[in-house]
Amino acid sequence: MLNFQGEKVDKVAKTLISACLWNDSAESKSRAYDVSPQTVRNYVEKQGMEVIEKLLERARKISLEVLKGVNEIDLSIDWTTKTWYGKPVKGLGSSEKGNSWNYATTKYKGKVLLLAFIPQVNGMTKDEIVKILVEQVVAMGFKIRLITLDAGFYTVDVLNFISQFKYIIAVPVGDVKVYEEFDGDYTTNSK
Repeated sequence: MLNFQGEKVDKVAKTLISACLWNDSAESKSRAYDVSPQTVRNYVEKQGMEVIEKLLERARKISLEVLKGVNEIDLSIDWTTKTWYGKPVKGLGSSEKGNSWNYATTKYKGKVLLLAFIPQVNGMTKDEIVKILVEQVVAMGFKIRLITLDAGFYTVDVLNFISQFKYIIAVPVGDVKVYEEFDGDYTTNSK
């Protein structure tokens, strides 16, 4: 699938997949696989930017094999604004320096499994992203029981789209404390 050549191909592939899925840099993840960040960059530069999509497709195929026989899943929708070499992408969408990616994953027997992904394209709305990811997962034959969203997707349009289904929508909120009696007004700094 990949045209990588050399003795560190597996370590480079694991580093790239791990960096993509965990919203981290190749530099950070390379330490876990005992390969230098420069080696990862060298392999990718020879292959081209489509290497990330090829690796994600490979991870999706493995995930589908693991999930054979599973019909109902919990889905997590996330995104990353870091490129394969760890520098933030300015604003939403593509840049000359890299892409922002959106993911739909599920957890099964303690493993995070990739089911759907899409690169962010300039002008693409958050509800369009969620719709595309959900459609990809449903097209694979999965029934979605629960959807959790990254904070970047907390918009009225996304919630309106998801609420048309019978999903339970989970939004992580952190620690919740009651400071005083609720008077009907609530202010938040959330997006």
